[in-house]
Amino acid sequence: MLRVHHADIPSLPWKEIKSPTGKFHARFRNVSLAPGGIRNTGTWGGGHPFDLELQKFLPGESGCPFHSHAARWERYPLLGGSATVRAR
Repeated sequence: MLRVHHADIPSLPWKEIKSPTGKFHARFRNVSLAPGGIRNTGTWGGGHPFDLELQKFLPGESGCPFHSHAARWERYPLLGGSATVRAR
């Protein structure tokens, strides 16, 4: 039997992170963690097969430095405004 977990996204708290210099700044809701997910742990460790975050940025903000993952993809659907994404 498949058990489906739900998250009431509007009720999730916004969390905020900044780099030490303040160059990178993000506000996010951890949607995957709400129904019992384990952050950055896939199905092998009891987590979900993916992590899902809802993020928001103010004009001019950047969420993270240019980076890559060996075994992970990132996807950025844009819900409003405009954005610049750098890819290699």
